[in-house]
Amino acid sequence: MSSVRSSADLYSSLSAFLTASILAAVAQGRDKKSTTKIVGIKNQHKKECDRIEAMETQLAKFGVTCRGSEDGIEIDGINYTDLKEPLGGVHCYDDHRVAMSFSVLALAAPQGALIQERECVGKTWPGWWDALRQIFDVQLDGVDLDTPFHAKSKLSETSQKSIFLIGMRGAGKTTTGTWMSHILSRPFVDLDSQLESQSKKSIPQIIEESGWEGFRAQELASLKKTVQEKPTGYVFACGGGIVETPEARQLLIDYHKSSGLVILVQRNIEDVMAYLQLDKSRPAYVDDMRGVWLRRKEWYTQCSNYQHYSQRAPTESLSRASKDLDRFVSTITGQRHSLEKIKAKDQSFFVSLTVPDIAAALTFLPEVVVGSDAVELRVDLLEDPGNPNGPPSIEYVANQLAILHGSTDLPVIFTVRTKAQGGKFPDGAADEAFALYDLAIRMGKTPF
Repeated sequence: MSSVRSSADLYSSLSAFLTASILAAVAQGRDKKSTTKIVGIKNQHKKECDRIEAMETQLAKFGVTCRGSEDGIEIDGINYTDLKEPLGGVHCYDDHRVAMSFSVLALAAPQGALIQERECVGKTWPGWWDALRQIFDVQLDGVDLDTPFHAKSKLSETSQKSIFLIGMRGAGKTTTGTWMSHILSRPFVDLDSQLESQSKKSIPQIIEESGWEGFRAQELASLKKTVQEKPTGYVFACGGGIVETPEARQLLIDYHKSSGLVILVQRNIEDVMAYLQLDKSRPAYVDDMRGVWLRRKEWYTQCSNYQHYSQRAPTESLSRASKDLDRFVSTITGQRHSLEKIKAKDQSFFVSLTVPDIAAALTFLPEVVVGSDAVELRVDLLEDPGNPNGPPSIEYVANQLAILHGSTDLPVIFTVRTKAQGGKFPDGAADEAFALYDLAIRMGKTPF
C-alpha cells in the first residue's frame, strides 16, 4: 500500500471486494497514513445487501472512516491497535461474505468483536467457524443474545438508523453530536457545515445572495439527499431553522415514524439567548430569539421522537455529562436494559426523592443513593416556580430530570402520584399527566 494513496479496480474480481476493504482498514504507509480507493464494484450495492453501505457502516464502528460512492469506496486505514470494539457488535445483514470478512477484522481488533447472525455463513461455508477454531486456533465464544445481560449486543432496526439532531442554534447539537459519534463509533456531520463546504460559501453569504427562501430551499435539498443516501450509520446535526420548512418537518416526522431517531437537543432558553448574543458566525434572527423559540417549540416536538436536555457544565462535570449521554443513547438504541437487570436480582432497592427541587438535593444525593438499584423521582412533589399552584411544566420536569441524570448513573423511576393515590398531582389533570409520561419516554425512560 502507498504511504499516501492507493487504488484498486476490482471489476474483474468482485468477490474480493469485502476482504480488500478489511485489509484497507488496517493498511498503513510509511507515514502512518493510507487511503485506499476501491472502484469497479457498482453491482455490490445490490447483492445480498448493499455491501458498500454495509462496509461503510460497520467499519465506522471500529473507528475506520470510509466514503462510499456509486462505483466504489474510499477507506482511511488506521493502526490495528487503534481499532475500537464495535458497540453492539457487527451486523451482518444476513450476508455470508460480510460475516466472514468482519470475523477476520475481529482477529486484529485488540478487544475482538461480536459477530451477529453467525448462521448466515451456512450459505457457502457452514464450517467457517470450525475452520477458524481448528485450523487457525482462533478463540471463539458463543453468545446468547436473548439473555438480559447480553441484550446490549442485540441490534434492532432502530439502532442501525442514522440519528438526526434538531433544536435551536446554541442548544448544543454540535457537542452532543460529537459525543454521540464517539459513543456509537459513527461519523458526525453538521449539515450546515456540509452545505457551506459544498457550496463554497458561508451561510450568511448564501442568505445574502439567495435570500432566506433560497437558503431554506438548499437546506431542504441537503436534508432530502442525506435521508435518502445515508439512512444508517451516521449522526447528523440539522440547522436550527430546519423546522421552518413544512416539507422538511414532514420529512423528519416520516423518518422517526419509520423507526428512525430524531432527537431534540434542548437547553435553557436563557442560556441559548446568552450564547447567541456572542455568536457572530451565523446571521442574526429577524425576529426576537424568544419569539423564534416559541414559534418553533411545537414543531421541534412534532419532528422528534426523543429529546436530550443539554445543560451548561463546568469542565469538571463534563465526564458526568458524557456518561449521561452514553446512558441515553444506549437506552434509545435498545442496548441498555436496566429493568431486566434489576428484575434478575433476588432483592432490589430504590430510594425515593421527595424534594421540590432536585438541585437543592445535590449536596446529599450521592450519599442517599448508596446501595440502591434505582432512584425514584416523585414528579408530583416537584414545585415549579413558574406554576406554583399547579402541576409542574414539561420544561421544568425536563430540567429536573437532566439535573438528576447529571448527578447519578442509577436508573430513574418516573412517578406521578395523584391526590387520590396519596400524592399531590391533581386527580382530574389526565392530559397533563399523559404529557409528563410522554416526556419521560422521550427522555429515555422505559415504561414498566
